[in-house]
Amino acid sequence: MLTLAFDVLSPFLSLAILQDEEVLFKKAIKEKSRHSELLVCEIENLLNKVGVWYQDLNLIATTITPGSFTSSRIALVTAKTLKLSLNVDLALLDATQVLAFKNLKTDQKNIFVIMDGFLGEYYVAGYLVEENKMQILQKTQICKLEEVSSVINKYSSSILVCGNAKKALINAKLDTNCQILCNGYDQIDAVDIAKYAILQTKMSQNSQSLEMSYLRKPKIEKRKK
Repeated sequence: MLTLAFDVLSPFLSLAILQDEEVLFKKAIKEKSRHSELLVCEIENLLNKVGVWYQDLNLIATTITPGSFTSSRIALVTAKTLKLSLNVDLALLDATQVLAFKNLKTDQKNIFVIMDGFLGEYYVAGYLVEENKMQILQKTQICKLEEVSSVINKYSSSILVCGNAKKALINAKLDTNCQILCNGYDQIDAVDIAKYAILQTKMSQNSQSLEMSYLRKPKIEKRKK
C-alpha cells in the first residue's frame, strides 16, 4: 500500500510517502505562512522523487485538528480534493491522537497531550493506554494554562506528558494530584501520521468521518458581529 501523508497544522510543512510501513521519502519545510501555496507543489515534488504519481496512491492521510481555521481548511480541502479525484482511501486524523500513538511504546498507562494553541491558549487531550491500544479519557479542548490542572487532576496516578507545549506546563508548576513524567515525544511529522493511518486502515476503522473541531472560532465570525 502506497501512502501519502502531510501535515500543515504545525510550524513545519511535513510530507512523507510510505510503501506499507517503509518510508520512501520525507520532507519538512519551515514556511508556516506559505503552507497553502507550497503544499500541492511539494506533494508533486515528493511523488517525482519516489518515481510515482497520483494514480499510484492507495491512501491519503492528514491531520485536520486541532489547529487554526486556515490550516485546518487547507488540509481538509486538499485531502478531499485528492480523494474525489483519485478515488483512494482517506484518513482525516486528530493530531493529539497521532502524538499519543507515537508515545505508546513508552509503557505509560496515561498519556496527556498539550500543544500550543497560541494567543495564550493550549490544546489538551488525554488517553488511557491498555494492551497497546488507546482510549480517549479527555477529548481535545482548548484552554488557558492555569485551567490545565483541572484536566490533569482527573488522573489518579502518574501521567506521561507530551506535546510542543510541555515545557510551558512544566514551568508553570501547576497544583496537581498526580506525578507528571516528561520523557515523551513532543513532535509529530508526516511519517507518524502515515503509520497511524495505516494502523487505522488495518483495523478497518474509517477515519474519514472525523468532524472538524474549530476549538477557537475563526476571526471572520468576530468581524460579522
